[in-house]
Amino acid sequence: MNRLAVLLCLVWPAFGQVAGGHHPPQSAGEYARVLDDAKREEWQKPDEVIRALALRPQEVIADIGAGTGYFSKRLARQAGKVYAVDIDADLLKMAAQDAPQNMVTVLAAPDDPRLPQGGIDTVFFCDVLHHIGNRPEYYKKLARALAPGGRIVNIDFQKRQLPVGPPPSMKLSEEQVVAEFRAAGFRLAKKFDFLPCQYFLVFERKNRKTGTGTQCPILFEKIPAVEPQLVVDATQSQNGCRRTAASYHATRKQPPKHLFPR
Repeated sequence: MNRLAVLLCLVWPAFGQVAGGHHPPQSAGEYARVLDDAKREEWQKPDEVIRALALRPQEVIADIGAGTGYFSKRLARQAGKVYAVDIDADLLKMAAQDAPQNMVTVLAAPDDPRLPQGGIDTVFFCDVLHHIGNRPEYYKKLARALAPGGRIVNIDFQKRQLPVGPPPSMKLSEEQVVAEFRAAGFRLAKKFDFLPCQYFLVFERKNRKTGTGTQCPILFEKIPAVEPQLVVDATQSQNGCRRTAASYHATRKQPPKHLFPR
């Protein structure tokens, strides 16, 4: 882990994107300057985050707690459509400025992201989830918004003594977040550890099955009927799906040639 990034994590002002109810007591303009501070990139690593997501060109993403569009605009350059969701209308106006055409803003309620049912491939949170009250009910609304094979990505501050984000008493531990999503019918599918101040978790629905009329998880594709013998281990396949070639390239790894002979 980069030592400079860790140092910046310790000294950078303590605010992230916010979805509901706990904006710092300052104007939207002041808050926007904190969100868009160039120094944030040293520890937030937005390009690495997006690369790790291995987005598909047609993917539909909901960035909940989008703020000024720090991530929404970046995501829109890689995906098919991005909903920038926030409860602050002034921040959404800033997000809309110079935004890609495939990014649309959504003025949400604190207890409802107001997303289209069954239309979202990836729900994305960054430094937001700890602000949301009554999360079990909120998770139900997220589940209804997810398309088949969809996922929920949560990046949030580590629950330790840091002058970043809220005080430790307000932060959610990684273990608590995993437990909450498990109770809501999700499982931890993947985690990344390259962020110095935050955990980075990817959740999918439990017991996902693939068959006629269903979809594979993000980063996977259906195994052709004539090629089942090509899949050699569980890291390359699950429930009749195999990892896509793009998922290997996103992690800077070459896909096994025997899996993609065409």
